[in-house]
Amino acid sequence: MRLNHIHNDLHSKHPKLWNAIVVTARTLICKPFGHRWTRFEAVKYGDFGYSRTCKICRMSHGRDRDIDTYHETHRQGGWNKIDKP
Repeated sequence: MRLNHIHNDLHSKHPKLWNAIVVTARTLICKPFGHRWTRFEAVKYGDFGYSRTCKICRMSHGRDRDIDTYHETHRQGGWNKIDKP
């Protein structure tokens, strides 16, 4: 079983456990040592600037017209805005 399959299984079948893992990773790894960002890529649909994602805690960082926004996704709630981490 590949790591992606484990991630998808946890994310879809055990959302509370997955959220606990993400919050723990964000607290123990990303807050003290910094986020591990992917490269900026153009948003696929529309002209909404560029975005990147933290490889560890899955937080999204968007940049549109030199305005930075941070979001995290939840399956049922959509996008939740976060203050600058």
